[in-house]
Amino acid sequence: MRRYKKGDQWGAVLDSVQYIYYGQAPVSSRPDTIPFADYRTVGNIKGIAADNDWAIYLPATRKVYYITTIFTEDKRSQLVRCGDDNSSCSSAITNFSINSEWQSGGHIYIQKGKW
Repeated sequence: MRRYKKGDQWGAVLDSVQYIYYGQAPVSSRPDTIPFADYRTVGNIKGIAADNDWAIYLPATRKVYYITTIFTEDKRSQLVRCGDDNSSCSSAITNFSINSEWQSGGHIYIQKGKW
C-alpha cells in the first residue's frame, strides 16, 4: 500500500507499507475471505487516513486499487484501524472512492473481475 498527497494525481510516494500474511487458510462462511487481522505490516503506515490518497497493489493479480475522496463521520482526517495490534479507530470511514467508483461504508471487498 502506498500513501500519496491528497489530490496530487499519484505523484511522489510519501510512504509505503507491505502486508505479510501470518494466518491460516480461511475458515469462515466465506472461504474467499481472509480476515485482515491475520496480516502484519512492514513499514510505518498503521492505517488509512482521509487526509491522503492511497494505492493498494496486489502482486498476485498485478492490479492496483486507487482509494480517494475519503470521508469520515466528522469529515475529519482520522486514523482508521488497519489490522495492527496497536492502532485504533477514532472516526470510522463512511464513504470513499475506489478506482473512481463511489462506495458507502468503511470496508473494501476486492472481488475478481471488479474495478
